[in-house]
Amino acid sequence: MIGFTWFFVSGAILFVSLVRVPRFHRFLGQRLKPPQDFLRQITLQMTKQFGINKAPRIAVSRANISPVVWWSGGRPLIVIPKLAVDGLTVDHLKGIVAHEMAHVKRLDYYVRWLEWFAVLTHWWNPILWFIRKEAPATEEIACETLMI
Repeated sequence: MIGFTWFFVSGAILFVSLVRVPRFHRFLGQRLKPPQDFLRQITLQMTKQFGINKAPRIAVSRANISPVVWWSGGRPLIVIPKLAVDGLTVDHLKGIVAHEMAHVKRLDYYVRWLEWFAVLTHWWNPILWFIRKEAPATEEIACETLMI
């Protein structure tokens, strides 16, 4: 009975993930447009500053989302909302790109996949759910610290 429950819940988590991740990927992809040259230049500058070997891709999204690093294989993609690009100064955009570049430097997108696998296999562990809830705030603080 325990094995069946574990298999059923893990299967449900897997099913939901297999629906939600591609849906978000399509949502994001339909709203992306190439970045302006100054965003490419900022990205290249930050790549050197953070000591990253290969620059992540960068795109501007028409979706009303927070800046995000998205990865589904290949190079990570930094997505900046069009509202931010249009409404913020270049210095503010440098700060946003630097913050997202810190996520790339720390390989936080791999941590998300590791977290997903841990939830898939150990969904019954309350400590995992606590860590999953607290980790993003800690991650953000670490990225802010890395930027300084």
